[in-house]
Amino acid sequence: MKRFVITEEEKKHIMGLYEQPDSKMPFQIEKFGYKQGDPSTLGPALEKQTNAIKELTSITFPQFMEGLREFLTSGTGFITQLLLEVLPGIGPAINVGAWSVLTVYDINLGINENKWNWFNIIIDIIGVVTTGLGAKIAKTSLAPVAKYAGQSIEVFAKSVSKNTPKLFQYVLKIVKSIKSFITNMSKNIKTLMDYIGKKFKNGVIYKGLYKMNISLAVSVVPVLTKIESSFVHAGEHYVKHEAGHGLAASVTGGGHH
Repeated sequence: MKRFVITEEEKKHIMGLYEQPDSKMPFQIEKFGYKQGDPSTLGPALEKQTNAIKELTSITFPQFMEGLREFLTSGTGFITQLLLEVLPGIGPAINVGAWSVLTVYDINLGINENKWNWFNIIIDIIGVVTTGLGAKIAKTSLAPVAKYAGQSIEVFAKSVSKNTPKLFQYVLKIVKSIKSFITNMSKNIKTLMDYIGKKFKNGVIYKGLYKMNISLAVSVVPVLTKIESSFVHAGEHYVKHEAGHGLAASVTGGGHH
C-alpha cells in the first residue's frame, strides 16, 4: 500500500480547512484540486496554490490594471481570473470598483506620463455611472472615434458629436453626472483595497490602489471638470451646426421630404 507523508506545513493547511468555512478562506485550497478525504490531492493542490500566490505577488500594478480592463471589456484575462480564484468574494468588488480605479488610472497616465487616451477614459466613466452595464456597448459604438483618442479632449469630444451624434447625447449626460459619483468612486476603490489588503496589504497592487484613491480628489476631479466642459461645448457647437444646416436646407429647398 502506498503511503503519503504529510509535512508539518501541510498539516497546518489541513487544520485551516476545518477551522473556517470554505467561503471565508482567503485562498480556498479546493479551488486548486484538493478533495477532502483524499490525502493524495493535498500535495499537488498546495503546489498549485503556492504558484498562484507567487504569480499574483509578481504582477506589476500596470499589468494588474490592464488585466482588469481586459476582464471588464471581454470577460477574460489571466490576471483577474487569478484574483477571482484566490480571493473569494472579490467578484462583486471588481465589478463595482474596477471602473472607478480604471478611470483614475487612465487619467493619471495622462497627467504623469502624457499618455492620454480619451477613448479609454470615456469608457471608464460610462462604466462607473452604469456600473459596467453600458461600457461594453459604448466601446463598440465609439469605435469610429477611437483614432482620436490621443488628441485633445476638445478634439475627441467634437469627433464624438460629429461621427456618433446619437451616442454623443448619451455620453454628454454621463459626463455631466460623473462628478456626483466621486464619493461613491472612492468608496468602491476602498472596497477593492479591502479585499486585496486581506492578503497583499504590502504588495504593489494594494499600494497602487492606495495611490489611485489619494489622487482621485487631488488630480482627477479637475480633469473630469474639463471633460464635462469640452463635451458641453461640443454639444453647443453641434446644435449651432445643425441649426445652421437646417436653415440652409429650408432656404435652398434641400431638406428631407
